[in-house]
Amino acid sequence: MGLFLGEILARRAVAAGFLTGGEILIPVPLHWIKKQDRGFNQADKLIQGIQRMLPNCRIQRALVRRKNTRSQATLSREERIQNVKNAFRLSRKHHNALAGMPVILVDDVITTGSTLKACFQTLIAAGFTDVRALVVAKA
Repeated sequence: MGLFLGEILARRAVAAGFLTGGEILIPVPLHWIKKQDRGFNQADKLIQGIQRMLPNCRIQRALVRRKNTRSQATLSREERIQNVKNAFRLSRKHHNALAGMPVILVDDVITTGSTLKACFQTLIAAGFTDVRALVVAKA
């Protein structure tokens, strides 16, 4: 389903002028324990679908989730903010290669924006100046 939704997302983003096909796509990462339990990262699947439609987009797993945070689903707005505070870091191998380049964060759902904001703050603190987000749904 993630690949299919990624293809739809790509079509709509191109039609809206948001994607041109040459962007760097960064999935919002899962902590390795959650990824191991689930077996996949939904943001990775979406990006793979986007790349099927736009093969010139580059996928970079430039963010790492350093804290195994609680699920955001049952948390209040303030709890969500605290839950993901300092949860992400930039992968050391990607910093120099990507600094200054426009990037697009990809995730499945946005509710309060806490997760994306934490990712944005990490990237901006590392020197990125053009950071955008693309999501499938708003809850």
